[in-house]
Amino acid sequence: MQPAPSVPESTAFTFQVLGPLEVRNHARPVDVGSGKLSQLLALLLIEPNRPRRRDLLIDQLWNGAPPTSAVATLQSHVYRLRGLLTSDGRSPVESLAGGYRLVVPAHGFDLAQFEELVRTGRKARESGATERAADTLRQALDVWAGEAFAGVDLEVVQLHAAGLQSLRLQIVEECVAAELALGRQSDVIPELENLIGEHSLRESLWALLLQALARSGRAAEALSRYGDLERVLDDELGVRPGPLVSGVRDRIVERAPASGEPRERLRYRRCTRPRCRR
Repeated sequence: MQPAPSVPESTAFTFQVLGPLEVRNHARPVDVGSGKLSQLLALLLIEPNRPRRRDLLIDQLWNGAPPTSAVATLQSHVYRLRGLLTSDGRSPVESLAGGYRLVVPAHGFDLAQFEELVRTGRKARESGATERAADTLRQALDVWAGEAFAGVDLEVVQLHAAGLQSLRLQIVEECVAAELALGRQSDVIPELENLIGEHSLRESLWALLLQALARSGRAAEALSRYGDLERVLDDELGVRPGPLVSGVRDRIVERAPASGEPRERLRYRRCTRPRCRR
């Protein structure tokens, strides 16, 4: 792996990709438009501080079908981008042999800030500092301002953004699990319900929701929601819930006497379709 280049400790520019693509110069917005210029900036931000080969940028910028004038057009876009991103006579856009590089210090890049907070939160969790872990992971999620690279209509960027969205969802689950361990179940239920509305087939979210409801004294509702999951999975995939979420359901039923809820109240409306009974 090539070592990371030396990055200046300070720069006038800050970059945001965890939401709409934005650039600021000393906190003032820089308008890079919504066409090829913003797409080029997004491509450079996929791998900041790393050389990006000219031929690869051309292929990605035109989705594998570049025009015959692509080299000259790319040079023109780089020239314009460098002009927009120049402050005090310096620009983070660098020309290298065979390509270009965008120099971005960590404190000027929201994705780097998110990743650092995630590392810190996970270390706290591993050391047993659950409250610090939950609070730090929540800070990491607060860095986000919307869908990653929102508004950039370029295939390779959208694929990269999908990976970031998946990572964000994973961190939400880690954060919620820590908050549940701290007894914050009432706080996370609305968030989990909203997320399930967007990711109805993600059983790990359902497992967290069932735990949160049960720990809030709503065990019967938790089991009712388990029945909802059965029907969703049957409708969409023709399968039953896996061991993760079904194990949560089983533990809720087993703990009925301790929770004070009679077992008869903990019956849920089981899916009776043939595929559900398998």
